[in-house]
Amino acid sequence: MDFNDINDIGVHIISPRAYELLQPLFDDSAEVLPLKSDDGTYFLLNII
Repeated sequence: MDFNDINDIGVHIISPRAYELLQPLFDDSAEVLPLKSDDGTYFLLNII
């Protein structure tokens, strides 16, 4: 799964592959923060 929603608050966890695909579309309306886990690094995506 490439996307996981956190309690419908507009924050998503995306996989590294999803980040690679979506990164060219990010602008000032999105914050992306790395999230390290035991399974690797994922990214928190916050749509502002």
